[in-house]
Amino acid sequence: MKVSKSSRDKNVSLKLDISKTYDRIDWLHLKEVMLKMDFGSQWVRWIMICVETIDNSVIVNNDLVRPIIFDRRLRQGDPFSSYLFIMCAEGLSTLIQRTERRRDLHGITLGITICTNPLVISHLLFADDCFSFFRAEERETKVMKNILATYELASRQAIGFPKFEVYYSSSVHTPLKDAITTILRVRAVMGTGKYLGLQSMAGRSEEATFGFIKDQISQVFIKSWKRDDDQIGSNLSHPIS
Repeated sequence: MKVSKSSRDKNVSLKLDISKTYDRIDWLHLKEVMLKMDFGSQWVRWIMICVETIDNSVIVNNDLVRPIIFDRRLRQGDPFSSYLFIMCAEGLSTLIQRTERRRDLHGITLGITICTNPLVISHLLFADDCFSFFRAEERETKVMKNILATYELASRQAIGFPKFEVYYSSSVHTPLKDAITTILRVRAVMGTGKYLGLQSMAGRSEEATFGFIKDQISQVFIKSWKRDDDQIGSNLSHPIS
């Protein structure tokens, strides 16, 4: 997207922001997704019993008040909740794929050849971290916005449009950028945010962007080696008779 100058390659990269992900999951949405994915009805009932029995108690003036019963949310920190959340996010992925099949939305074609057919990517999804790609057209922008609104309504997730970041291909002109930015109500600059702990945009210097990873790994190994050396020294100073 940064190097292509072709007027044909006009694309948009949109980094989504889905806030309070686990706290807002709608249980009916979760149940319908599991049934749609062909999980057995008995298994789905067991899962719903687990998630629908969430309650919290608080202490007020040293007295324990009645439990607070929730009508939605997953147990944050529970290892199983991560899998359930991914199932819910599958709803967003399915909406995008269905729109692609109707040719109402087009992903970005990678400029590398690794297979017979060109590789087209419409979205990258990792839990609540998501990138979506589509053509820089007002029509496709409205289609993507409608997809997000549909997913928000079904899952009760909070889609934070003002916190989105958008990046345009180098061939997209300013008037079209302004139109798309206005439709989505997003920031027109990408690069300050992170995706999976890394910068959303990498500059020319890979060392400047990703060098901290090497430093962190080195520190981990150095600390591990130091603990091993200290342990060996301790054993040598107290030999076993």
